[in-house]
Amino acid sequence: LNMVLVIVGCMMALDLLEMMLRLFVMRERKWSADLFDMVFLLLVTGPLLYAVAGEIRQREKTVRQLTYLAYHDQLTGLPNRQMFLQSLSLAIEAARTSNRQLSVMLIDLDRFKHVNETFGHAFGDLLLIEAAERLKVGLRAGDVVSRQGGDEFTVLVEDTVLAGDAEKVAQKIIGLLNQPFSMEGHVLRVGCSIGIAMYPQDG
Repeated sequence: LNMVLVIVGCMMALDLLEMMLRLFVMRERKWSADLFDMVFLLLVTGPLLYAVAGEIRQREKTVRQLTYLAYHDQLTGLPNRQMFLQSLSLAIEAARTSNRQLSVMLIDLDRFKHVNETFGHAFGDLLLIEAAERLKVGLRAGDVVSRQGGDEFTVLVEDTVLAGDAEKVAQKIIGLLNQPFSMEGHVLRVGCSIGIAMYPQDG
């Protein structure tokens, strides 16, 4: 149905364009009749063309929403595992061709299971959202932060010149997540554990 509307709308638009060309370029004599036909066609096609344009805009909006959901974690808004793997693949190819290094960090929140069991999953979700926000705000704009699932996050750091550069980023992450989490009248300390892999050293 959507395709039919688009085709009909395009055909009517072409008819209208042809009539305008005849009226204003070829300068035919039957001005009153042609003008009446043009106005009538505008009245008929106007609402249809508006509806078709609205339908196209809605479809584009739906596609954007579905694409976002496919590549982002619904809880935190961070890129999800699928988007992380795509970003990693592109980063590795870029590092290989330019002879650069990159690092990937896997972050696991400490004592998160205990928080879930003590305060409930809704409270645990709030902690995950806060942890994600700290990582987004606290790291560099070029560092790709994603959520792998559960209490696991990853950070892709491109153009890591030395191993010490990755360690500096890791220390910053530890500092961000070691700070107390204050939520719903509770103050918690969870901390984190971090594993680091370097490319090309670690494959």
